[in-house]
Amino acid sequence: MRITELLNKESILLGGAPKSKNEAIDMLVELQVNGGNIADKDEYKKRYSRP
Repeated sequence: MRITELLNKESILLGGAPKSKNEAIDMLVELQVNGGNIADKDEYKKRYSRP
C-alpha cells in the first residue's frame, strides 16, 4: 500500500492538538476509520497498540 492511498480529506485533520500519546493514537485511528482504511478500530487498536 502506498501512503497516497491512505490520504484523503476524511483521513486528514489540520490543527489537531492531542493532549497525550494515547489521545494522538485515538485521533489517528479514528481518522483512518473515517477514511475507510480501518474496518474495526477496536480490533486494530488491540492488535497494534503497545502497553
